[in-house]
Amino acid sequence: MAERATTAITGSSLALGYSLSEICAGKKLDAPPMLKLVAAVSAGILEGHALVDLVYEEDKLVTVDFNLVATEDDEFVRSAKLWRRSDIFRFTAG
Repeated sequence: MAERATTAITGSSLALGYSLSEICAGKKLDAPPMLKLVAAVSAGILEGHALVDLVYEEDKLVTVDFNLVATEDDEFVRSAKLWRRSDIFRFTAG
């Protein structure tokens, strides 16, 4: 079910961000209350190969499985159960 969760996270972030920008453009809000957009992708290792954007058939077979969620500012959202508790930390590549 990873593909549904990651699609929902990305899609709802874009939809909310767009809606809030339209509301702000109509002068109903001074600034959007949503601070950052987020996007998500599922990833895993199947038979020694790294895969991203897993479909259900791959997701149930992988030996390592995780969802990667990040903000537009290169911050990863880290959580064992995203819908319960999450916190953001900054990640800087190399």
